[in-house]
Amino acid sequence: MVDELIPDLKTPEQEEKKPKFPPTKLSNFTKALLESLKLIKPRSRPDDISQISVSQTVSFLALVYERVRNAVEFREDHLVLRAAIERIIKRRLSINPEGKGEGENLLRELLWARYFDNGSLGGEDISKTQQILDRYLLLRRQIISGRPPDVQQYLGEFLLALLTCEIEETLKPASASKQANFTFFVYQVLRGKVRIEGITESQKDSFFLSAIEKVYAKSDKPYQRYHLFITFYKRLQEYSLNDLKDISSKLPVIFKKIDDIITSPYVDTLTKFIRKQLPPFIILFEIIKNKFSESASIITDRDKLWEEVDQTCREKYQQLGTRIRNLAIKSFIYILMTKMVFALILEYPLSLYVYGEVNMKSIAINSLFPPILMAVILLFFRVPGDERTEELPP
Repeated sequence: MVDELIPDLKTPEQEEKKPKFPPTKLSNFTKALLESLKLIKPRSRPDDISQISVSQTVSFLALVYERVRNAVEFREDHLVLRAAIERIIKRRLSINPEGKGEGENLLRELLWARYFDNGSLGGEDISKTQQILDRYLLLRRQIISGRPPDVQQYLGEFLLALLTCEIEETLKPASASKQANFTFFVYQVLRGKVRIEGITESQKDSFFLSAIEKVYAKSDKPYQRYHLFITFYKRLQEYSLNDLKDISSKLPVIFKKIDDIITSPYVDTLTKFIRKQLPPFIILFEIIKNKFSESASIITDRDKLWEEVDQTCREKYQQLGTRIRNLAIKSFIYILMTKMVFALILEYPLSLYVYGEVNMKSIAINSLFPPILMAVILLFFRVPGDERTEELPP
C-alpha cells in the first residue's frame, strides 16, 4: 500500500542512465555567426589627453531633461539615442548652419545627458563625427539646391536619417556589429523558406531585409532607410569628396527606391511570416549574448539547450511584465503632460472666455478617462507562462 502511494524515486545512478538527446551539429550559419561575434572587439577608452570630460552639475540637469523628454515620447529603448542625436543636431545646425565644431558640441551634449559615460569619448570620436557631419552638409547643399520646397524637405529628412544613424553606429560600433550579425543570421536562415512569384531574387532580398529590420530589429523609419542604404552603398564617411559629388545626383532616385521598398505590400506580407518565425531566434540570441563562451557547447547539447531555453523564456516573461509596467508609467506621464495640463491651461480659460462658464464634468471626463482606460487594459494583460515555452519548435 505504501509503495502505491509513494512515487518511484530513482537513485542518481539510475538518473544518469536516463536516455538523452543525441548531440547536434552546428549549422554553417550558426558557425559563421559565432565566428563573426568573436571578431567584435569592445571600443577602446580614449587616453587621458584626448578624452572629453563634462561638468557633473550640467550633466544632472541634462539627464533630467532627457528622462522627461523620453518619458513622453513612445519609442523603443534602442532608438532613444538616435532620436537624441537628431534633436541635438537640428538645434545646433539652426544656430551654426556651417556645422564647424559641432561634432565636439554634439558629443559633449551626449555626455551631459549620460548616454555615454563621462570620459568614454575622445578626440578620435570628435574627428569621425565631424567628418560624417561635414559630408552630410556637403551632400545637402548639392542635392537640395534649386528643388521645390516639398522635395527639399523629403531629401533633407532622408539625409538626416543617414547622418544620425551613422553617427550612433560609429559611436557604438560593437553594438551595431552584433545587431548586424544577428539580423543577417535571421536573413540567411529564413531566406530559403520564402518564395514570391513575379519578382526577381534581388527584389525579394530587398523586401525580406526590410521586413526583418521592421520585425526583428524593430527599427524606426530612419534606421530602415539607413540599413537599406548601406546594404547597397557605402556609409557617408567611407566616400571621398569626389565620390560624394558623383553620387549626389543619383541620391534622389536612390532615396525614392528605398522608400518604395519599405512601403511595399510585399514587406507587410513578409512581416507577418517573420513574426511567426522569430521567437526561437530571440531565445537563441539571448543565450549567445549571456553565455557566449559556452554557447557552442550549449547549442550542440539538446538537454543543456532546453534548460537554457526554459530559463531564458522565464526571464523574458518577467522582463515583459516589467516593460509593460514601465510603459504604463510612461503613458501616464504622457497623458499627464498633455491631456490634463492642456485641459487646465487651455480648456478652462477658453471655455470661460467663449461660453462664460466651465463644464468641470466635461474636463474631468476628458482628463481622467484615458488613464482609467489604460489601467483597465493593464488589468486584463497576462504575462505568458510555461505553456508558451512548450510551443517553441524543437
